[in-house]
This record gives sequence, structure tokens and C-alpha cells, in this order.
Amino acid sequence: ALEVARALVAGAANDGEMERKFVKNTDSVTFRTRFEMAKDEWLSPVLWAGAVRTHGPASTALVGTPDEVAAAIDEYIEMGVTQFILSGWPKLEEMTYFSREVVPRVHAMRSVPCA
Repeated sequence: ALEVARALVAGAANDGEMERKFVKNTDSVTFRTRFEMAKDEWLSPVLWAGAVRTHGPASTALVGTPDEVAAAIDEYIEMGVTQFILSGWPKLEEMTYFSREVVPRVHAMRSVPCA
């Protein structure tokens, strides 16, 4: 997953120039903070911000094995997060992989039957 993510970043148009201009001109504290935080590629052992500087804050990603990603999602649930916006690329393949490999692990951690 990390190899694919890095390839996506490497292929970014203008090497993130558009993001830098946007952050320079925005009054959004969130965008500026996230852009600054992305100087460190890893925000946690599985939270990767390596694409933020070329693709924006929404590109922050959970990257790891299915067990690592499931454990990270479980931690967010423990903190009180009840909804997630998840995406991947390519979309259909990642959605299928996520539902097959990660969701059952989260359900097992939560003792929730997987349909």
C-alpha cells in the first residue's frame, strides 16, 4: 500500500505546487495545520501523511497490514469516533479488499458478528 501511495505522490502534477499556493492563501487553520504536520510523513505507526503536501489533508491515510489498520480503527472507535469517511485507489479493488480483510477484523475486535 505504501509503495502505491508513494507512486501516486511521485506522479502528482507540479509536485504539490498547487497545494502550497492554496495553503499560503487560505485562512483555514485546519488546512495550514495539517499541511505543517505533514512535514513528518508518519503521524503514528499507521497514520501516513505523505500525500498531504501534494493531494491535500483528505489524503491522510491508514497504511499497514489488515491487522494494523483494524487495530487503528478500533482505537478511533475507543476514542469515540462513530463515523469514518474511507476511500482508496483503485476504488473498487480497495473497497473489496477492505471489506474482505479489515472489516471482519474490526468486527472481531468489537465482538460484532460480520454479515
